[in-house]
Amino acid sequence: MNEKELSALALNIGSDVPFFLKGGTILGEGRGEILTPLRWPIDYWIVLTCPTFGISTSWVYKQARIALTKEEKFTKLMSILERYSPHTLKDDLQNELEGVVFRRHPILREIKEQLYQRDAFYAGMSGSGSCIYGLFSKKQEAESTKLFFSIQKGLTVHLCRPISPLPADKIQ
Repeated sequence: MNEKELSALALNIGSDVPFFLKGGTILGEGRGEILTPLRWPIDYWIVLTCPTFGISTSWVYKQARIALTKEEKFTKLMSILERYSPHTLKDDLQNELEGVVFRRHPILREIKEQLYQRDAFYAGMSGSGSCIYGLFSKKQEAESTKLFFSIQKGLTVHLCRPISPLPADKIQ
């Protein structure tokens, strides 16, 4: 399949699936089919903690009170990208759905706080939950954190790196 055919098939599977075919940092708009590559440093490690329970996306969005308009969110995201610093992400980048989810599942807030205690330069909830991730500058800190959450907390934990953007000819 060429890239266009593969993207159309991916969109039928799920709104955000085409995003995962590209690699790199991408702004997804529409239902997830409008993708714009963004420049973002990818020199970090990701610790992804996966609790044993899931969370209904539908439930989260019904509970959420999201104040910013789409245009305000886009402007804020572009501002964060333009002045990117790992040291400012904690204050600048927020998942608006965390408040709703953390009230119902306080263990997720604890996991996020523990990621920061273990030197993540950013931690947050993935989408509407229930996975919580931390970004680390050093591989050794990320590996130690992975062991902590898998052995001490009994969670499924993955250690990974961001995917570099894939050239279009590699997708076909």
